[in-house]
This record gives sequence, structure tokens and C-alpha cells, in this order.
Amino acid sequence: MTRVIPVPASVFAVLAVLLPPLGLYAPRALVIAGGIAALLLLPHRAVRTALVADLRRPLSLVMLAGLVWAGLAIAWAPDAGRAVRLWLSLIAISLGGKLLLTGARQIDDAGRRQVENALMAGGLYFLLLALIEGATGGVVLRLLRGDIAVEALSRGSAVFAVLLPLFALVFARRLGGRAALAVVALGLVALLLLPMFAAFVAGGAGVFAALVVGVAPRAGGWALAVGAGLLILLAPPLAMTLADPALVQAALPGLPTNFLHRFDIWSFTGARIVDRPVLGWGLDAARALPGGERMAGLQSVLPLHPHNTALQVWVELGAVGALLATGLWLTLCRWIGHAGWPRAVVAATAAMMAAWFIIAHLSFGIWQNWWLVLPWLAAALFTAVVPVQNGSTLFHEMGPGDTK
Repeated sequence: MTRVIPVPASVFAVLAVLLPPLGLYAPRALVIAGGIAALLLLPHRAVRTALVADLRRPLSLVMLAGLVWAGLAIAWAPDAGRAVRLWLSLIAISLGGKLLLTGARQIDDAGRRQVENALMAGGLYFLLLALIEGATGGVVLRLLRGDIAVEALSRGSAVFAVLLPLFALVFARRLGGRAALAVVALGLVALLLLPMFAAFVAGGAGVFAALVVGVAPRAGGWALAVGAGLLILLAPPLAMTLADPALVQAALPGLPTNFLHRFDIWSFTGARIVDRPVLGWGLDAARALPGGERMAGLQSVLPLHPHNTALQVWVELGAVGALLATGLWLTLCRWIGHAGWPRAVVAATAAMMAAWFIIAHLSFGIWQNWWLVLPWLAAALFTAVVPVQNGSTLFHEMGPGDTK
């Protein structure tokens, strides 16, 4: 009996079609969808071979260093058992993500067209659902669940903001620039109507990054790399000065309470970073920092996580972790100006990265599985539809001993 193994193009086409309902209504299920897709790619010998080769490339080495440091940080974590479980999940997500990326690189021209068709259909479906939910206050979600579940739509808004540049890129390649602009414009309207304002800000930041990098790929890429890298490295002093709640309230007296609470969180986290600046408090320690239960208005001063990726890395993994995170970001940004893609592709890449970065520093905890899986899915789908240029892809570069 012949064993049927799905070809990589089919796996990614199905994934693209599943993104709208899962991304908007059940973002946590992206972990399951991504895991199944990675397992379906594993039987392919070409995927396994590429995965082994990728383990010695710069991006993989930086990620490995980060995982090793996170594993060491379990030793001084307040809840070692929980930290171990988190660390194992980080390893699994990293391996699964690498499988998705290597599988995406095995797709030929015919397969790319198949994935593009699926992404166009999925993008239109996602856009339509986002507009309907935003305009009606979640009418479909209420029909499905019986309540508004704003938190679910908030996560869905973040997923849509990150994927919007990819949808626009596919429409630009198949239908031209005007179609892409229409998708972006309607997407921004949907993000404005949906309940998560940070996602709308991220969408706007993505458009700005796309414009800058599209006009000047190398200079824009350097600006994105250095600017974001400095924000990561300087997060603690910025949190203790510019994020001081008293100063913010005096400067912006009409700021909503939920916005002001963010500054309470960031200021408190900055102070805890100073207590252990080099090693941090340990992996997943943010939820157990001393003093975090103190009330700031109607909420605790640190509810589970700092709502800021840079601050969470600093407070849990210290300066070592922050340097590794900066190195990872710079490795990714290097490709914006050096991948040899057309400007539209470079601009879309910058937009996706900028959108994820903005939301990561305004909202979610960095260790949430679905939030970590999202950039892997976005990068893999991007790789599935963007052909290799000059022998390189988003996460593939010449390793030691390779020849051109």
C-alpha cells in the first residue's frame, strides 16, 4: 500500500486557508495548526536535509544561544517546574518553525502559485471577517460563542496586523499595486474598528516601515535594525524615566486609565531590572516578581507579564538575554537590505517585522505560544511565495564551508 505524504505546497495552501477563522476567532489554535503542518513536512527527506544544514547558520546559532541561556536561567527562576515546561515549549516551537521554513523553501513555481491562490482567498476572507466584526462589534463571534469575547478579537486583530503586509504583497504580485493599496487601506479600517488599538498602531507602523524601506532598502533596513535594537537595549532606563506614571499623567491628563496602567507596569518592571541587571530574575519570573501584587488603581502593578517584550527579556534573562535578543533582531533585519528581492518584497518584509515588533512592545507576553508561533507562520508563508533571489531567502544564508 502506497503511503500518501502531502507535498509542501498543499500543506501551506491549507494553512493559508485556515488562517482567517483560526487567526481571528481562535488564535491559540495556531499552535496546533502550525505543529500539524510541521509534522506533515517532516517525512520529506529534502526538508529534513535542509533542516540539518540550517542548524549551523547564523540565525540558528543566535537562537540556539538564546535557548541555552534561557535554559540556564531556569536555575534561578522562582518556579523551576513552570520554567522547565516553558523552556521545552520554546524548543518545540523553534524546531517546528524551522521545519516550516525549510519546507517552504522546497516549493517550486507551480506550488508557489498554489499557495498564492490560497493566500489571496484567505486574505480576502480574513479582511471581510475583520471588517464585519469591527463594524458590528463582533456579531459573528457572538453567534458562535454567545458573548463578545473582546480578548479573542484583540488577539485576532494582532494576527491580522502582522499578516496584512503578506496579503498585500500577494495581491500586488497578482493584481497590481492598486489592488494591494486597496487591501492595505481596508485592512487599516478594519484594524481601527476592531477592539485592539495597538494592532491599528502596528498596522500604521507597518505602512511607514514599508514606505521607508521601499524607497531606500539598505538605509531603511539599517534604520529599522538600529532603531529597534536601541529600543531593546535601552528599555530599562526608558521605562524608569519616560514611563514614570506621575510624569505621564501630568503631561497627558486625559489619558485613559488602561493606557496609564501600562506606564505603571513598565516603570515597576524597570525598577526590578535594576535589582538584577545582568542575570535577571529567571525564566518566566515576571509573574512572581516581589511587589508585583501591589495595586495600581484597580489592577496589580504587574499582572503576569510587563506587556513589553524588551522589558520582559531584561527582567527575566538580564543584560545577557537582552544582548541575544538584539542580536537576533539584527540578524533578521540584515536581510531587508541584502536579500536581493524586489522593493515590494523588501517593503512587505519590513512591514511584517515592524507590526510584530510594535505589538510585542505594547501588549502580549513574549512567551505566549500562539504569539511565538505567529512570526514563524508568517515567515514560512512568505518564504513559500517568494522565490529565492541571489541564492538567499529570509532565513537562509551561506554557512561555513558552503560555496556559491
